[in-house]
Amino acid sequence: MTVHFVYSKNTINSGDLACGYYRYFADKFQPYNVAIWDIGNIDFSKISKNDVVIIGGGGLLNNSDLWNYNINRLSQKSRYCFLFGVGFNAHKSGKIIIPLKLKNLRGLAIRDYQHPSQGKYVPCASCLLPELEKKYEIKRKYGVVKHFQHELSQELNLPMIMNDAPLDDILEFIGSSEIIITNTYHAVYWATLMRKKVILDAPFSEKFDYLRYPVVRFSGDLEKDEKSALVYDNALAETRALVYDYIEEILATCPPPSSSRKKRWTSLICNLVPVKKWRKILRCRWR
Repeated sequence: MTVHFVYSKNTINSGDLACGYYRYFADKFQPYNVAIWDIGNIDFSKISKNDVVIIGGGGLLNNSDLWNYNINRLSQKSRYCFLFGVGFNAHKSGKIIIPLKLKNLRGLAIRDYQHPSQGKYVPCASCLLPELEKKYEIKRKYGVVKHFQHELSQELNLPMIMNDAPLDDILEFIGSSEIIITNTYHAVYWATLMRKKVILDAPFSEKFDYLRYPVVRFSGDLEKDEKSALVYDNALAETRALVYDYIEEILATCPPPSSSRKKRWTSLICNLVPVKKWRKILRCRWR
């Protein structure tokens, strides 16, 4: 049996790359074979009915017809298909034709808080990045994290980093800033978890409408927005607890690895043999 991790891996977006959840839970799946797929490039012939499929994280829902189609097909191929911390991500400029079919999913856990889909709220597992609890020397008051594909509402003459920069650089930039101005989801998320005030500028997708920890939207007056912005002291602990709970829920639902099933059936059959000596012989032969 194989566990398939599916996310947007063929990208330069550091937020999406941090959503390869196998990096956080490799120890949990040591007994299983593991396969890793990009959401847009999946060999469905490699997925069997009893395989486990974990889709997430990132804004994979209603972002493209191809991704919707692949998610629908994955939920049909595997009876153990889970959405894990994924988000609805319809862009204001886009149009989706293929609807999502979520009824076949074994688990529907989304990063969107109180979303109309009524999915279970489970935040992005990138909250487990150890850098989020690191103490950085403050180097600037305002720091801008800009999406490499989307423009801000206006030119800001402030220190800036793009979200296609290396992950370590982005986290260091956020950590060494007092206040973050951004139009990227993961910069909002990570800055919130790092106890920064966050100002959201030029949101281009529905993914910014269901934040568990609301942020201020840029009014054009940074000083005014700064006064309205909040710091969420317990956000990191709260998100990590929800993520750990959900991975345990997945593990409890998944079928055991083949070797575990064999041991379980061997033990059951041997215990039915009436003579103790024969039971011992059978166990040695079937190990």
